[in-house]
Amino acid sequence: MNKWLLVGGAILLLAWVPFLYSELTSSPVEKKSRELPSENLEAEEEIDIFAAVEPEEAEEEAAGEEAAEGEQVAEEEAAEGEEVAEAIDQPTDTPPEGQDGEEGEEGEEGEEAPPPPPPRLTGPTQVLKTAFENEPRDALWADGAEGRITQIFEADDMPEGFFEAANCRKAVCKIELKWSAEQSAAYMEVHKIVREEFGTEVGVEPEGGQDEEGFQHINLYVPRKGYTVADLSE
Repeated sequence: MNKWLLVGGAILLLAWVPFLYSELTSSPVEKKSRELPSENLEAEEEIDIFAAVEPEEAEEEAAGEEAAEGEQVAEEEAAEGEEVAEAIDQPTDTPPEGQDGEEGEEGEEGEEAPPPPPPRLTGPTQVLKTAFENEPRDALWADGAEGRITQIFEADDMPEGFFEAANCRKAVCKIELKWSAEQSAAYMEVHKIVREEFGTEVGVEPEGGQDEEGFQHINLYVPRKGYTVADLSE
């Protein structure tokens, strides 16, 4: 009996010797390398699962955002429609703020604009006046200049009694006017014409003040064309 047990044990030992030898002689690195493919496979399966799930979730989120934007636009359009309807329903016969209909128009018509002030002392008046008083008369030029000044005041739009006299010397003319607030437009027109036809350096000299009827004497000193204040002051 013991003999057979020893024989069987020897046979089993011989059968297990190659397996034990391979297990004992293999390194831990080789064991780990044999386990890596299964781990990589599991990681790839997890990645594929998430890759398959994320696009579906993104599409669902995009669809939810579009629905929310559509609801917001619909609400804004409804609010605008209500505002338009309210504006249409409001009465249109109410006058704007600050206007009281006929009473406001009567008030504006009743207010009169202040009268224009009389002309002031302007321009190189002293130089032109001194030259006029001291220079001799150039009859050839003076007669023609006085005639042209008279024609200016004979126009249809000039008021009667506005022009009084014109007197010219060698290089300066003195124009005497009778100004009033009603004749302020005519005065501006005359002032413009003499600047164009004689010279731009016009002297304005008011005399006294306005009388009881609102009239005031005004003298205009205009230089002969081609002469300057610098020439007349020498």
